[in-house]
Amino acid sequence: MKLRTLATLFAVLAVCATATVDHDKIEPFPQPEPVTVSEKAAIKFKPQLATSTAVCVSFPAVNVAGEITGGLKGTNGNDACKYAPKGSQIYGRSGWYRDVWPSCMLGTFQKGFRGLGSLIGAMTGKAWLWGLTILSWSHRKLCFLVQVRHQILQGGDWQSVVVWIDNPALESSKIVGVSLSKSDTKYYKETTMMASYFAGYQTRSIPYGRSYRSEVISYGSDTTLRFAHYAHPNMDFSTWDGEFQGLIMWEQLTDAAREALSNSKNFGDAKVPFSEEECEKHLDKAWPF
Repeated sequence: MKLRTLATLFAVLAVCATATVDHDKIEPFPQPEPVTVSEKAAIKFKPQLATSTAVCVSFPAVNVAGEITGGLKGTNGNDACKYAPKGSQIYGRSGWYRDVWPSCMLGTFQKGFRGLGSLIGAMTGKAWLWGLTILSWSHRKLCFLVQVRHQILQGGDWQSVVVWIDNPALESSKIVGVSLSKSDTKYYKETTMMASYFAGYQTRSIPYGRSYRSEVISYGSDTTLRFAHYAHPNMDFSTWDGEFQGLIMWEQLTDAAREALSNSKNFGDAKVPFSEEECEKHLDKAWPF
């Protein structure tokens, strides 16, 4: 089914309010064994997320019954969100976009921060960070769009990182570009892949005259990038390894879960980023070649 057709279906499904559950009570979907080309590529190039101990880890957004996370109030630092007792989750979706096949992954952070470990204490109500990853490929390019939305601080804005690889059907496929959002309309685009962007890369300081210099002791992966959620809604390259979240593809979700994720009323004033219109805008703005 093409993405244009799916977007039409979403408009029909997004008609009712969804029940909420305490953020730490949401049961994630188990990650199935990949079978299709899109599922295998999503697992192979799934990035790691490194989270500072001063901020919240990611939490599941929806359960089998279609109930969504209730989030947390924007107070008391990262209390009640230092770890996810039920486990974290990334949600994937795929469908044709022009000549490209996109797969979207969604995860959640329960609170937002400004400054390392400093919560926006003046804010009231609920605050989430929603993470979205879009993978897409044609015969030449595959991309991951790691997207983060800060509901209160950024007024419903979404921040993202896009990772592009060449032909995923090849055993030797590799990452050829990364685009990091600086706003909803601008991206920093990088087509030179540094070894330090990847999981497993390590250095140490050694004496060099009267000072020190860095010496590489491990180059690590060439398929797993590592991104960090520090103390602001943007995603950055991480200087240390992170963790993987369980991936569930869109077609593997229950009907109730898909309806909940498609319902724009569940995400405040922000537009649902799964629509064809929104995906195209992000990919066009992030294109680095």
